[in-house]
Amino acid sequence: MEPSFVQLLHSNYFQSVNRPPVTCIITDGLMSFPIVVAKQLGIKSMNFRPTGASFLWCCYNHLKMIEAGELPFEDSDMDKLITSIPDLEAPILSKMRPHFPKIYTLSPLHAHLSTVHHNGRSGSSNNSLCEVDRNCITWLDSQPSKSVVYVSFGSIVMMTHKQMLEFWYGLVNSGKRFLWAIRPDSVIDKDEKYQIPDDLTAGTEQRGYIVGWSPQEEVLAHPSIGGFLTHSGWGSVLVYNCWSSDAMLAANG
Repeated sequence: MEPSFVQLLHSNYFQSVNRPPVTCIITDGLMSFPIVVAKQLGIKSMNFRPTGASFLWCCYNHLKMIEAGELPFEDSDMDKLITSIPDLEAPILSKMRPHFPKIYTLSPLHAHLSTVHHNGRSGSSNNSLCEVDRNCITWLDSQPSKSVVYVSFGSIVMMTHKQMLEFWYGLVNSGKRFLWAIRPDSVIDKDEKYQIPDDLTAGTEQRGYIVGWSPQEEVLAHPSIGGFLTHSGWGSVLVYNCWSSDAMLAANG
C-alpha cells in the first residue's frame, strides 16, 4: 500500500498547478501506512478515530495489549483526532491528555456536514449504505407533537426472531405511536416459516410505522418524535445529541 500511496501523492492529480501542495495527511486510526509515508515525505500527519474517547481509552488500557508490548502507543506525540463530545466524555478525555497531549475532539460530524449543506457548499448526502425510506416522514407529519417513539438499533446489530417479537410486542402493548427502522437482514434466524402474528400487524396498523431504514437525522429532529429507543451505538448517540432533545432509552444486551 505504501508505494501506491506515494505514487498517488506524486501523481498529476496532486501536482497540478491549480491545486495547493499536500501539507497534512489525515489517516484512519486503523491504517498505519499513511503515517509512515508522511514521515518519509516530511508531511504533517494526524490520526483520526471515528470512535469515542471511551473506546480509545479502553484500547489503551487493555492488559493483553500492554503485555504484548503494543501499548503504550509509540506515536503518543502524534496529533490525534477523535469523534467525541467533550461534555459527555470529559472525565475520559482528562485521563487521556497526559498520554496524548495532542488530542483534538472533532464532533459532532453530523452537525458539521449539515452546516456545509446549509451553506450550499455541497449537495444532499446520505452516509448510510442502507436504502432510505422517506415515506416515514410523511407518516410523521400526520402525527401529534411529541407522540412518537422512534426505534432503531443501527446498521450492524443483529437479533433473533424471539427478540424482535419481544420488542415488537412491547411497542404495540405500550399503546404509544412508534416508528421502527429495522433492517431486513437484522433477524438472524428468519426463514420461510417466519410469520408475523395478527395482533402485531393490527397494532402496528393502528399506531405504528415500520421501515427498513430511515433518514435518522431528519426523523430525530421531527416535532412528532417524543423519544428514542436505541442500542446506544456511538453514531446514534452523536446523531441524537445533534438533533434531538427528547428522551433516549438504551436497549442494553
